Amino acid sequence: MKLFSLPLLVATACALLAGCATPQYKSKTDMLTAAGFRSFNATEPSQVALFKTLPADRLTPVLNHRRIYYVYPDPKADRIYAGTKSEYHAYEKLRARRKLPPDRTDTASMSKAPEWDNWRGLSDGWYTF
Repeated sequence: MKLFSLPLLVATACALLAGCATPQYKSKTDMLTAAGFRSFNATEPSQVALFKTLPADRLTPVLNHRRIYYVYPDPKADRIYAGTKSEYHAYEKLRARRKLPPDRTDTASMSKAPEWDNWRGLSDGWYTF
């Protein structure tokens, strides 16, 4: 009498390995980075002023040279994470795979996204697409 069948053993091994291969993110900023968001520091006084206007723990759409970016402030590290619509969708897919609720993003104000044209770095070389 056979105790284990080969297909059952292979299926079990694959299931165990797939569970181990799922990346574990320690924080929201880890997930943003994995989705392709880039981070940078606010260095100029105008950037610091804009940084302080962002709501905490929320992705905010901003307009920079007629392009929408999603920015997330990390006040503990004095960093901003910025991404385009494609990075935002990649981030939402990561959240869905981990069965997390949709992120609190202020998309209602998309038509009145704040102007960040004075923020150098998003679309003028540092953050190129």
